[in-house]
Parts: sequence; structure tokens; C-alpha cells
Amino acid sequence: MSILLFLGASENGNVGGTGPALTSAAAGGQLEAVDYLLSRGSNIEIMDKWGMTPLMWACREGHLDLARHLLAAGADPKTVSQGFEPGLTALDVADSNPKIVELLVSYGATTGETN
Repeated sequence: MSILLFLGASENGNVGGTGPALTSAAAGGQLEAVDYLLSRGSNIEIMDKWGMTPLMWACREGHLDLARHLLAAGADPKTVSQGFEPGLTALDVADSNPKIVELLVSYGATTGETN
């Protein structure tokens, strides 16, 4: 990751057509990569082409520790998705994981229907 940034890649740029580096790292559960990108100024609320934020991807993919980390770093659990999957929040995409739901609710999360 650091080599790509050294060579001029943007902290908020796309990775091989998969979307922003931060959303890709979050979806893959790559805590160290997420930390690195955030330390380099990546936008914690950046959305990919589906309108999903890093927090939404971490929750959708069941990465509890990463979701906790993103929330502690300032990710907003009330952000509503845009793009191809509009109107969703992290809580909407985490409904099958009770521990992530509990975490999000403790941070004041709501569903997209109430926003």
C-alpha cells in the first residue's frame, strides 16, 4: 500500500476498478490497510460506486473489530448510502450479525427508513 502511495496513487483513489482503496480494505477486513489509509488522510466517509462507506462494508462483511475501529475513528453510523444501493445505513446491511447490530446501536445507528 505504501509503495502505491509513494508512486503517486491517491489515498481516496480507486483500486483496480473496485472502488476507493479504503472501502476495498474495509470490505476485505484489512485493519492495517485501513489504519494506514486513514493515517494518510483517506476520507472515512468516502463512498464507492454502490454508495457504500467503509463502515457499511465492514458491517456487511461481518468484520466486527474493523467496524468498532472505524466507529472509534469517527465513522458516522447514520450515513445513508447513495448510488446503486441508495437509502441504506450500516445498520441496514448488518442486520444478520447481532454483535455488529449491538455495536452500531450503541453508537446511535438508525436504519435508512428513519433518516
